[in-house]
Amino acid sequence: MITIAQTIRTRATTAAWSSRMTSVLWMLALLIAWGASSSAHAHLMVSQRGTLNFVDESAFMVLSVPASALTGVDDDGDGKLSTAEFNAHYQDVESQLEQRLELRDEDGPRPLQGLLINSSTEHDNAGSIDQLVLMGRFALASPEGTVWLHTDLFGEEEHERSLQIKATREDQVQLVVLTPDRNDAAIFPDRRHVLFEYVELGIDHILTGFDHVLLLLLVLATGWGWRRVTVALTCFTLGHAVTLVASVTGTVELSPALVEPAIAATLFGMAVFDWMAENRRWAIANQWRMVLVFACALVHGLGLASSLNELGLRDAHQLHSLVGFNVGIEIGQLLIATVAMLVLEVVRRVGGRAVYALALKIVSFVAVVMGAAWFVERVVM
Repeated sequence: MITIAQTIRTRATTAAWSSRMTSVLWMLALLIAWGASSSAHAHLMVSQRGTLNFVDESAFMVLSVPASALTGVDDDGDGKLSTAEFNAHYQDVESQLEQRLELRDEDGPRPLQGLLINSSTEHDNAGSIDQLVLMGRFALASPEGTVWLHTDLFGEEEHERSLQIKATREDQVQLVVLTPDRNDAAIFPDRRHVLFEYVELGIDHILTGFDHVLLLLLVLATGWGWRRVTVALTCFTLGHAVTLVASVTGTVELSPALVEPAIAATLFGMAVFDWMAENRRWAIANQWRMVLVFACALVHGLGLASSLNELGLRDAHQLHSLVGFNVGIEIGQLLIATVAMLVLEVVRRVGGRAVYALALKIVSFVAVVMGAAWFVERVVM
């Protein structure tokens, strides 16, 4: 007669066997795909793209990295690898890939196991290797929880400066985008981590987005006090939040080829409008200026949405991503406004009203010139 204990042991054994079989089947599937693609010996997958599939306590990775990311293996210094160089330095290539591609969980770094490397050659030069496709497995301490991916395997060319990896675990999917400036990413993080991560991204984006910074300075160049500036910044935040959410959710879809010139046009148009209003002494009500700021912000929100999509929106925590990104942008705006207002106040007190007025005109002039230059550049390019 079968006891309850025997039944439990049988089920546990069956579950463990099923888990091992699942991992084996995943590895076999990857090996089959690897072997099939190796025979072609061309571009095996899209450059700087990859996948990271989590199955039980294993993470299976396939990733294409630029050959120029490796050091000490390009003997002739042409930025590519020849077949002879690849074969001569294979052990060094293997060692660099294992050391410079790191996955960590709460128990620390997890080594890359069973590494296989294949060369991906240029279509117009079969003897020149521009990409290396690697496959391996990370053994994890737990099938759940957050893990962190880190690498510095970025190439020398501009198009080789980012890696996009699609991570999957059961019904969870996340796009990870790594760059030299953001070479560490949390995979399947909790809500709090996502919120703070995107607040940081929003601050960084607004501080390094020179067109957005210039528009803010243009708003400040009206000579408004703190109260009106705060209202203007709120209008700017609401405007870009509307189109940012609409774009990310798919309600509005516009090509960057249209959005980027439009952003430059807002700078030029707003500066010219303020110049004409001042010289023709138009009596423009403050609420209409706020409407103009809001309209310009709608356009800038489309550009922010494009940047957010490139960063890889957290599908599992989309709301937290959007809220965090918008909060970060607002914090960045307040930082810029605070510094700019303090500088203008110092200019006014030290140089007097004449120098203060000249400083405001210089900001408007820069906006006109840069807006026109960016518009032409973005239309032509």
